[in-house]
Amino acid sequence: MTSSVIGRAGTRNNSRHLGGALLVIATAQLMVVLDATIVNVALPHIQTALGFSGSGLEWVINAYALALGGLLLLGGRAGDLLGRRRMFVAGLLLFSAASLAGGPPAATPGR
Repeated sequence: MTSSVIGRAGTRNNSRHLGGALLVIATAQLMVVLDATIVNVALPHIQTALGFSGSGLEWVINAYALALGGLLLLGGRAGDLLGRRRMFVAGLLLFSAASLAGGPPAATPGR
C-alpha cells in the first residue's frame, strides 16, 4: 500500500514537470513558427531592397529552411553529447540573439 502512495505522489510530481516541459517546448515551437512567418512577411521588402526576382525569393525561403534543418541536426547531436537541457537553453538564447540582431533598427524620434 505504501508503494502505491509513493507511486501516485511521484506521478503528480512528474506530471507537473511534464506540463512545464510541454509549455517550454510549445513556446519554442511558437518562436520558430513566428520567425518563419516574419520571413514570409518580409519577402516583398527583401525583393525591393535587394532586387530579387520571384525565383530569388524562393531561394530565400529555401535558405531559411536549410539553415533551420541543419542547425536542428547539429543541435540534436550536440544535445546528445553535451546535455539536452543545456543545448536547448543555448539554442533559445542564440535564436533570440540572432532574431534581435536581424530585426530592423529602432526608429529615432528626431527623424
